[in-house]
Amino acid sequence: MSSFEFKTEFEKLDTFFTDKETKKLASSFVKQVAKYWDYEKKHLEKLKHYAENKELIDVLLDKIKNIEYPLYERSLAQRFTFAIFAMSNHQEAHAYLEEFTDIAIENYSSSDIAWMHTNIINTSNKMDTPLLEKITHYREQAYISTGLDKFLESVGVESTKKEDVYFSFSITNFENIEYEFQLDNPDDKQKFASLSVQVFYPKSEKDCFEINLNKSNIYLSHMHKEPIMSKHEGIEIVINKGEKKYFLEEANNISKLKETIKEIENITGIKFYKNFVSTYFPRGVKGKASLQKWFLKE
Repeated sequence: MSSFEFKTEFEKLDTFFTDKETKKLASSFVKQVAKYWDYEKKHLEKLKHYAENKELIDVLLDKIKNIEYPLYERSLAQRFTFAIFAMSNHQEAHAYLEEFTDIAIENYSSSDIAWMHTNIINTSNKMDTPLLEKITHYREQAYISTGLDKFLESVGVESTKKEDVYFSFSITNFENIEYEFQLDNPDDKQKFASLSVQVFYPKSEKDCFEINLNKSNIYLSHMHKEPIMSKHEGIEIVINKGEKKYFLEEANNISKLKETIKEIENITGIKFYKNFVSTYFPRGVKGKASLQKWFLKE
C-alpha cells in the first residue's frame, strides 16, 4: 500500500466497523484530524480518547503496517495515527512504532527519526521510554560521528544544552548589505547573492548543518543518505536550470565548512564578504564573536 492509498483508507475509516459506537468514533477521528493544518502538540489532548479504543487502533494498525517504506508522503492522517499509537496502551501499536524507528535508523532516514522523536516527546507515554532512549542514543552517536562536537569546540560556540544547539549566520557579496532592496543600482541588484548557514543538533549521522544560497539562477541542495531524498551525500549545485551541474562529495562534512563555501564561490563565480551581515544565536547558545573570528581567519 502507498501512503496515498493509506490516506484514502483513512478517509473511509468508519466503513471498516460494524459496531455503531466504534463506527461513530472512527468517523469522529477522521473529522477531527481534517480540522488541523499541521501536527501540533496542542491538538493531542483532543485525540486521547481515540487512543483508548482497541478496535480503532487494531484497524489503523492493520492498514498502516501495509504501507511500503520509505513513506513518500507524511500526511496528517499518518502523523496523528502514529500519535494515538504512542498515546495508547496497545502493545502491538508500540511494537510497530519501534519497528518503524529501526527501519528509519537502518535507512539513515533523518526526517523519520526526527519525526518519531518529536512524536514520543509530545505524547510522553512511559511505554515508549526504551524507544526514546534508543533514538536519543542514536542522535548522541550522530553528534559525535558528524564531528559537530569538535566543530563547536574549534569555533568557540557553547550551548547550555547540546541537544538544543542551533545557530545561524549569513553573508553576502556586497559589504555590509543584507538585502537586495538596500542596493540602488539595478546591475548590483541583479548580481546580489546571499548565503546562509544553519547549524543544528544532528538529525542523522551526517546531517547537522544546512547551507542555503539565494541567487535566482542557481539552485543549491543538500543530499543526505536517505531513501526518500538521495542515495548520495554531498551538495548539488545547478546553474541556469541545468545548463551546468556540480556535485560536491565532501560538502556534508561540517569540519570542512569554510572549504565548502570557498568551493561554492569558485563554482558560481560569486565572492562573498566574510563579515556576517546577520546572525541568530538563541538563548543558551554563546560564541557569536568567536565564530566570526574563526570565519575571518584564513
